[in-house]
Amino acid sequence: MGKRKEQVRVSFEGSLREKIEALREYYGIYNNTDLIRFLVAREYERLKEAGRL
Repeated sequence: MGKRKEQVRVSFEGSLREKIEALREYYGIYNNTDLIRFLVAREYERLKEAGRL
């Protein structure tokens, strides 16, 4: 896989913002970038373990 880079710029508003804040508090990850990385890695592992990837 080389060193490809994906950039995402996202604004969180309304109920999605509230959900992000709840997840930040629950996991103790207060940096949005780190939270998104964590959630992507967690979902990837879940799908991999289920044999979907």
